[in-house]
Amino acid sequence: MEISCIMSNYNTPAEYLHASIQSILSQTMGDFELIIIDDGSTDASLEIIKDYAQKDSRIVLVENGKNCGLPYSLNRGIDKAQGRYIARMDTDDISLPDRFRLQKEYLDSHSDIDVLGGFALCFGKQKGYSITPFYDFEHCKCAMLYASSLPHPTVMMRRDFLQNNSLRYNETFRSAQDLELWSRCLEYGKVEVLDSVLLLYRIHGNQISVGKREQQKQFVKQVCQRQISNHIKKNVTDEELELHLILSGYNKMDENNAIQLFRWVEQVIKSSDNYYNGKALKDIMNLRFYMLLVKSNINLFMKLKICFLQRSILNLNFLKYYIYRKRVIKKLSIPEKYRQEIYMKTGE
Repeated sequence: MEISCIMSNYNTPAEYLHASIQSILSQTMGDFELIIIDDGSTDASLEIIKDYAQKDSRIVLVENGKNCGLPYSLNRGIDKAQGRYIARMDTDDISLPDRFRLQKEYLDSHSDIDVLGGFALCFGKQKGYSITPFYDFEHCKCAMLYASSLPHPTVMMRRDFLQNNSLRYNETFRSAQDLELWSRCLEYGKVEVLDSVLLLYRIHGNQISVGKREQQKQFVKQVCQRQISNHIKKNVTDEELELHLILSGYNKMDENNAIQLFRWVEQVIKSSDNYYNGKALKDIMNLRFYMLLVKSNINLFMKLKICFLQRSILNLNFLKYYIYRKRVIKKLSIPEKYRQEIYMKTGE
């Protein structure tokens, strides 16, 4: 078997669940199994999955019996998987029909890549593309210093890579478990982002990232601390970590911390060991800082002052990214043959 797709369900609204399962069963590449782990659902979603499993032998249902959490459920799915590749999927998202084919073909022809993500098109409460600044290995690796550069439900991994390196989701991480796992994957192999739209990512009010932001912040902080301590600064302080979490989007940039943050970014760039590619790290860290600066509520005079004081007015990273983003969005237009189907599923 080529692909094992792992999906965890807990009380997913029926409309979302139907769309998600059908998007997998409609993949243009048919050699896969869909492993759905029900994490103690108390609504009708388990019965919906059972009905699908009776009709399609590719569906493997695993029942936890009680709510054990997402990382535990995903690990059960990994243990059950028979495919060469393991794909992730969430019960509220929609995979585009060519997703499996595109990712499998890329992994087949790039034996050095172990974990592969892709771009997602957001719909629901928020619209637009989920686009990483860069999608090659070195830049993805550097971006993991503050956030996941791989949209979790777009990922496909080599099963033997996980097994050979004893890589599993950390079950103590109730959220941000993807960033935690990817940060450890980087110690053993390579990750990349495929420059194709693979998934429609639904934004709604019940997601972990919306409902439990403070909890997620603390888990992200742990991952950042480990990476910084291992490769940037051994005895990183809590004050420095709080500055770093501005880059992660959990703390806010303002007039009181902007200069401190810039100095921290410079320190990260200068202090890293050979684990990170120097040019890629400089690209990523500077780009993140200037994007946050431009988007902040800091007044224009102060923004210009920060740029001049840091002799960075000639830094073209933000302009480079703006041009890159426009080019990628144009390239990533959804294939015409899927537009009507997407409209029917999302109303957008």
